[in-house]
Amino acid sequence: MAKKLSSLSEVSTFPSDGRLIISSAGSGTKRITKANAALELKEAFITGSGYHNSIFRGKNLGTINSLVELETFLTNHGVSSGAFNDIYLGDYITIKDGTYNAVWMIAGFNTELNKGSSGVISSNHITLIPRTKVTDAEMNESNDTTGGYLGSKMHTTTLPLIEAALQTVCGTHLKKHNILASNAMTAATPSMAGAGMTGASTGWEWVSVYASLLTEVQVYGSTVWSSSAYDVGEGFEKLPVFNFINPIEYQRAYWWLRAVVSGSYFALVITTGNAAYNNASYSLGVRPLIVLA
Repeated sequence: MAKKLSSLSEVSTFPSDGRLIISSAGSGTKRITKANAALELKEAFITGSGYHNSIFRGKNLGTINSLVELETFLTNHGVSSGAFNDIYLGDYITIKDGTYNAVWMIAGFNTELNKGSSGVISSNHITLIPRTKVTDAEMNESNDTTGGYLGSKMHTTTLPLIEAALQTVCGTHLKKHNILASNAMTAATPSMAGAGMTGASTGWEWVSVYASLLTEVQVYGSTVWSSSAYDVGEGFEKLPVFNFINPIEYQRAYWWLRAVVSGSYFALVITTGNAAYNNASYSLGVRPLIVLA
């Protein structure tokens, strides 16, 4: 006769083969791996952005084809409550916007809370960036950084196209977030990038956007080629996902950052993975940050 589970001897550690037998009243006795059991226990007792910002998983969470599917996704994963059920850093979804159809991975939880001078995000949210570049584009058609990041063609033309495509699927769940970004460059000012370079950001302002390029700090954890503090603004913290992966983990590609480097250069990540810069007129990868709630 089979023993009842309640009559079995108790142990204080998981079996060496990594399996734990448990009882499920609805569908009989089942087994669960040690790793999944640990995650389930953590989900039961620990919630919130701090916990989820400390765990990388990288799981494919499926494809979003419509607003209804996105709303189901956000509800099932408890985004509005801040529970963030069964979603972790690096987990990704494909958003079928009809134009870019990019794969977006979770880069952080609640990273944009209360940032800005007005109209701040006060609700729980997930912060996403493309797993690989969405498209290629130049920062400016002319090879200069006049007007800083906010004066660039990237900010005024390219990113709004990506935003508009995303809104066809995400609707009002695509949230505006505030960035404090450069709006002026003085050609004669020495750049903090060094090496005798001139041309540095000399002004900034708060703007509300649906998509923004990353600062160097959000990728590397520090400035490297940024021309001045005006290139950092509110993006002064490394995105949690980059504590676990490198910037070219999933694709060896050039992609733009929003920092001015000199009168003609913007900062970027290159195929070899190091911090770099290039001419503003080059057409290179675009990986913007967005917020869903």
